[in-house]
Amino acid sequence: MCEVVVNRVEGAQFNPTLGEYESVNVVGQVSGCPATLSTPSGDFTQIEVRLSLESGEVRTEVASVLTNDNLSATFEWTAFFKGVACKGRAEVHARCLGGPADCSTEVQLEMLCEVSHCPAVTFSEPADDGCDESGNRLVSLTATVQGPPLNQFAVWSYGAGNLAQSEFSNSTQTTVQLAYEPADLDQTEVIFGLTPDCEYPLEIAESLRRPCDAACRLVTFSAPQDGGCDESGNRIIEVSAQLSGAPFTGYVLWRYGADRVANSYVDGENTATAILLYASADLDEQGLTLELSPDCRYDATIPRELLQTCEPETEPEPDPGTEQEEETGGNGSQGFNLCLLWLIANIILLILTGIAIVIAGCAPNPYSVGVAIALVVVTTISWILFWFICLHLTGDCDLARWTSFLLDMLATAMAIIAIIWGIVTAIFEVSLGCFIGALITFAYYSLIALWFKNVVLIMGCYRDSSYLPWED
Repeated sequence: MCEVVVNRVEGAQFNPTLGEYESVNVVGQVSGCPATLSTPSGDFTQIEVRLSLESGEVRTEVASVLTNDNLSATFEWTAFFKGVACKGRAEVHARCLGGPADCSTEVQLEMLCEVSHCPAVTFSEPADDGCDESGNRLVSLTATVQGPPLNQFAVWSYGAGNLAQSEFSNSTQTTVQLAYEPADLDQTEVIFGLTPDCEYPLEIAESLRRPCDAACRLVTFSAPQDGGCDESGNRIIEVSAQLSGAPFTGYVLWRYGADRVANSYVDGENTATAILLYASADLDEQGLTLELSPDCRYDATIPRELLQTCEPETEPEPDPGTEQEEETGGNGSQGFNLCLLWLIANIILLILTGIAIVIAGCAPNPYSVGVAIALVVVTTISWILFWFICLHLTGDCDLARWTSFLLDMLATAMAIIAIIWGIVTAIFEVSLGCFIGALITFAYYSLIALWFKNVVLIMGCYRDSSYLPWED
């Protein structure tokens, strides 16, 4: 019985310059096919092979295989190309020349590829670059190739059919910034491709694919200015940036040096300015980031020639009067202590107000209700003045975060008390007024806490949800 079987189709002779294969091998078996070619070396069976690739290229050649008397052998047929990608399915038609008409086969097989030519690739941790002016989420990715790259450029496939290209900055590493539009955010996979046959998938965490709250503004940095040195030997650099769009009012953050942070207030003129102090440990860091919000960050570079070492000035001998003032603390420390004492007093006043509201709920009468209302008014005014004098005018992020943290704790404690009181009211059928008073107190505490949480955001002092104020 005459039979032809095709086992596999495989790419061969990889060309790293082209990033493609130069030939395709078809391997199969033949049996019962009579020999049609006699030579001094023996009798050969001839197999006609027609190969059709997904790219549309077609090759037809005859493969000769030595069979002699066995009439059974494995044949290997090779077609040559200028360059072909090893992917997709190939259609093969093979028939025995000299055999019956039905001694043939036609199959479709997935192409097999030599994978040893693909180098190993490692990826750095993806970086969240915030949002751009179009409201797209920005994510930076860095790939390092173990060995010489196969091409000058790499292609990144991401989102809903988006492509980005990056160049190798040195012989082995390349970085790209991907812009995720809202329609792309549910796509977790990114494909890093060196060639059509060398592709590497990686997953982008959901936390990096979150929607942008709003489109970020365009920011134009002015040239940084050298402000000389201060008495402590710090280099002074003056920076400014122009914000686009509607008038902006609020605090912005400047991140620079070795993990230094400064904040400045923009009063609606859309020009942000700051004076940065560079200690000797910061002078090697040229990076500068302006942060309008956790999602809207903009990078700039401080010229190397501005970051020069300062020689500390020799301080004059202090007179006794100055020493006495330093021992007792300057106006700055007194101001801080006054604001800290004011914060403590406000917390105590807030607790007393809560007690008065609960008492008014338990035993409502004109006197108890009047005291509760008066304390609410006084407490609210005191918190407003504290915000304006100690936070708005000073821009003190540490005090703002401590205030927000303490208020959150107080509101949480009151919520627990209200729940317990509600359970006691339901079980023992005690006065419902006490429970209502506890709920009103919880609502009042929550409003104050929410207000100061927004103050922290507006001042640009926000940290992530895991942040604790004593970690500074």
